[in-house]
Amino acid sequence: AAQKFTHISPVWFQLKSAGSPIEDAPLFCQITGTHDIDSGWMDDIRKNNSKVKIVPRFLFEAWPVEDLKKFLYSEEVQRRCVKDIVRLLQRNQMDGAVIEIWVQIMSMTRGSAVEYLLEIIESWSKEFHKAGLEFILPMMPALDANYEETGIVNREVMRRLMSSVDYLNVMTYDYNSPQISGVAPYDWVKANLQYFIDSSEDYLESSTKILMGLNFYGYDRSGSSSEAVLSKKFIEILSDGDSVLSFDENDGEHKLIFGKYGIIYYPTKQSIKLRLNLAIELGIGGVAIWDLGQGLNHFTSVL
Repeated sequence: AAQKFTHISPVWFQLKSAGSPIEDAPLFCQITGTHDIDSGWMDDIRKNNSKVKIVPRFLFEAWPVEDLKKFLYSEEVQRRCVKDIVRLLQRNQMDGAVIEIWVQIMSMTRGSAVEYLLEIIESWSKEFHKAGLEFILPMMPALDANYEETGIVNREVMRRLMSSVDYLNVMTYDYNSPQISGVAPYDWVKANLQYFIDSSEDYLESSTKILMGLNFYGYDRSGSSSEAVLSKKFIEILSDGDSVLSFDENDGEHKLIFGKYGIIYYPTKQSIKLRLNLAIELGIGGVAIWDLGQGLNHFTSVL
């Protein structure tokens, strides 16, 4: 299966504040999770596919409000942070990183830090590229269940992001609707990808930088709140003689009906292939799977 992937992103690292109780003391980014680095695993991956790029995820989290302000307002703090990331990647012979920062800071600041964030992404991408590293930015879908803009990003912002990053990972899953629905309804996925493609002045350049988020997990939609379903639970319920599996043409996903009111949406080879064909049709850069360990073993056969 390793031969089928261009990039693999282990979720090892977090970017946290290393503030000081002293008022004017310098602020630093603390990279946690380094104890999870598995060099043997990376060697095994590369033995099976010498061209694969290891691009670990860095999750921006657990920042007190005052530290976040210092980070956003200080180019020096930002510069120290990105240099630490680059050094870590180079020291461990990695090829780049997935920097999960946009959604987190937009949420923490209620959308008021767009210009600061743009400058950070532009600056950090340059530092990565100087070191021969790839910069991948995860992004929430721009359109909600009513196909209206969520405010997480707009077309002008998209144009600037596209000119900086190597790839934009659009997380086209976790569809949220008051109605019972799939994890990533086909038409909604397509509309979001088209939004990002149309946001750039250079259609060809922008489309090849876009990655479609592809879920390998499902959701139990039985109750008022959705619960994630991994392969083990799906197989257990599917094995029950009373369960019925059918294809939902509207969402382009399989649903599993069980018990009195039970309903699970879970990916299948058919639903995955449908989305892979969409990626080809739109001419985008590829798909970004979340995540390999949550799906059935045979899912990779259709990639």
